Amino acid sequence: MAVVEVQRETYQLPVSRVPEACPEWALPVDAEGMAAARRDLDKEKYVAAELRCRQLVSAALARRDMGLVSPNVGVDGIGVAGVGVAGVFAAGNGGYRIYDGTAVDSPILCNAALTIAESLYMMRAYTACRAYLHQILRADWLPADHPRLMLIEGWICNRHGELEKARKLAEAILRRVPDLSAAYHAQALHLRGYNAFSRGYPRLARECLRDSVAVSRTAGNMGRLAEALYALAAVEMNGFRLFEAAAAAHEGVQINRSLERPSRAAMCLSNLAIIRYKQGRLDEAAAHIAEAERICTIGPLTQEKLIRRLVRAKIATLQEQPAVATSLAEDIERAARLRGYPRELCLALELQGEAAVLVGDHDRAQRIFRRALEVMRGVALQDSYTTGLHRRLGEVALRRGELDAAQRE
Repeated sequence: MAVVEVQRETYQLPVSRVPEACPEWALPVDAEGMAAARRDLDKEKYVAAELRCRQLVSAALARRDMGLVSPNVGVDGIGVAGVGVAGVFAAGNGGYRIYDGTAVDSPILCNAALTIAESLYMMRAYTACRAYLHQILRADWLPADHPRLMLIEGWICNRHGELEKARKLAEAILRRVPDLSAAYHAQALHLRGYNAFSRGYPRLARECLRDSVAVSRTAGNMGRLAEALYALAAVEMNGFRLFEAAAAAHEGVQINRSLERPSRAAMCLSNLAIIRYKQGRLDEAAAHIAEAERICTIGPLTQEKLIRRLVRAKIATLQEQPAVATSLAEDIERAARLRGYPRELCLALELQGEAAVLVGDHDRAQRIFRRALEVMRGVALQDSYTTGLHRRLGEVALRRGELDAAQRE
């Protein structure tokens, strides 16, 4: 599931505004309004989707209070008709609050609530998203095994390092595949693959993501297909299957462009740039990164944008442009420190060290590599990063004529 990020640490939920001349109960609560919210979500207009759904919720509650309750029907194809509801939710100035009252089994209302949660997740407002999901569960509004609710919770768990819980959620959904839609099947496979990759099982990750691609393609769900292709490209690239990775990334770019999803297209272009860099095709890599930055210039400085800048800086070092590489890497270092991205901070320091080596400033290179090593030790990053830095420190020591130091590294 691709994401963008809000600039604030704590996302302040926007206040729904209904024209004074238009009472809430008169607002439309229909499939067309929900479809519009879904289109907003698909086109990366997350705040708009969240606000539209809050208005749907408010209108539905107003109608309930007037006795205009929606008929009891299922939600997203899941049989919850007739389930009693202890409370439903509406937006207040202080956030979401529970409305106690009569049962309301409206598919539009439930879809609106889940779309609010998904919008919050896509804006990286993970705490608010999880709190909202827990409100839904406490009110017994939706069953705890609703697949869409479980998927959102699974993605949050994976983001927070709760990998075992995320795995169990994904597997629980997959056990129900015969009774679920292709969309839920594909998303559960995606979550299972992403989780397997996070837990160090690249083979299982590749199998799950390939299956997710196949299910999405068969169902004609292009949005889900693009998301699965993005993840598959990353996994294939990690296993140095660069031809397969490039094919997945390129198709992801084309689909996201056709769906008018610029940030996702930029993320796929970033993958493609890294693949071309690993293939030694530096000019193509630089062109892909430049295009990604061109089509995704607005919005906050996300982790994905920092990664694109890191690729640009790496390409600059390989093209022996130390001044460009140093300038980019220093900017990335400042942003990574400010936003708390240790991996990007380490990579930025490493690139500064490489640029210092290019100009023959081995003292500075040694200091920077040691700083990067301390950061890595402090956050327990992968051993491969630590090993690579020790190798670089050994190379610098050799250039300085310090043979004993080089052997220790």
